[in-house]
Amino acid sequence: MKILNSKLKTLSFLGAFFMSSGLLAAEDITYDHFYKTTDPTLVKEKKAVALVNNAIAYYQKHGLEAALETFKNRNGPFCIKHSHGYSGLDVGTIEGVILASCKNQGLIGKNISAWRSPDGTLQSQLLIESVKQNPQGVIIGPTLSNFNPSTGKPAARRCVAREINGLIFSTPIYVQAPLHTDIVAIEDMKAAQDPKNALPVVYKFR
Repeated sequence: MKILNSKLKTLSFLGAFFMSSGLLAAEDITYDHFYKTTDPTLVKEKKAVALVNNAIAYYQKHGLEAALETFKNRNGPFCIKHSHGYSGLDVGTIEGVILASCKNQGLIGKNISAWRSPDGTLQSQLLIESVKQNPQGVIIGPTLSNFNPSTGKPAARRCVAREINGLIFSTPIYVQAPLHTDIVAIEDMKAAQDPKNALPVVYKFR
């Protein structure tokens, strides 16, 4: 599959970046893996990578079912509240089924492999194909678009993602630059990402 001019940034130094960026033990109570809107790009990248790494460590320690309950908890360590919503960790299968989402809880249990952004990009397909090619970790974007919960407006975003045991752990990095000259209307963004457009899927824990 062609990556749709994604400007995919594959990290050739994954061992130094993904494996050492804030990886904490699952027992740690305090995590430092959320970036601020005003942080520079490199800080945002490191924080996002740390969040994904910490989530994988938590999953490996506690198992999938218990980890998913923690990941879905909006008061938990893998979710943060903004003035216009939430952001944090997303976990899905390599087939596109959402198992946990801090931001889009209406999508949990549904297959979003055919989910398009308002500009027509198959966002989930892009993420899945990118992670298949680079399971150790990738930073994708900024051709992805989404609703920025810190500003309340549609925005371009990048995404940090890793695959393990057929599961994709990911988190967004919102950027200020719009995807297009004319920014996508909020109504179009919401319509394009309505959970009704996702297919229900029954998933059995492995």
